[in-house]
Order: sequence, then C-alpha cells, then structure tokens
Amino acid sequence: MDSYSVFALFFCHGREGGFTVCNPGELNTGNRMMENETLEIRVLFFALAHELAGESSIELSLQAPATAGDAEDALKKRYEWLGERLSSYRIAVDEEFGGKDTPLRDGSELAIIPPVSGG
Repeated sequence: MDSYSVFALFFCHGREGGFTVCNPGELNTGNRMMENETLEIRVLFFALAHELAGESSIELSLQAPATAGDAEDALKKRYEWLGERLSSYRIAVDEEFGGKDTPLRDGSELAIIPPVSGG
C-alpha cells in the first residue's frame, strides 16, 4: 500500500465539508484510476485499418486498470479483420508507439497504424 493509500484510509473529504474516516476505494483520485472503474478511450484507425473499419475513430470503454493489449483484445472481438486480414500493425498510445503492456488512462488515444509503403 503506497503512502497516499495509507493517508486516504484515515482521512477523506466528507460530504459536509469536513474530514471523516473512509475507505480509499471510495475516493475519486483524479488521474489515478481505481479498480472496477470504467475508462473511455478514443481509437484512431489509419490507412487500411480506416478502410476496413469504415470509420476513422471510435470510442471504446474498458475496465480499469487497462493496457493497450486489453484494448486490442476488445477491438479484435469487435472487428474480425483485426489480426486476420490486417495482421501487421503498430499501436500508439497518446502519440507514442507502445506495446501490449502500455497503460491506458481515461481519455487516452490509441492508434492502429498499418504498415506504410511508398516512395
């Protein structure tokens, strides 16, 4: 348990403006996602992925904590072409290439980027 959780175990902001004893699971900690919360991410499709999806972006809901791999698994259930017809692609999270273990936060953008060719 980190120091924030230990402190939160004893004090949190009460509804009447004072402090009260509470459970840290009851806290909304801003950027820190608690387990069992839902986070919303935006998925961007580029090039062939855009053509196969028929749209340039979608909103996706995931249970927190979530990673790019969790999002990829959810997308493969929704789009059977992902991993089959489009078997080679990169994932970027918040404008940086990432892997399956890249953590997502509420409001993250995940991009599906197929290989690009040209001259």
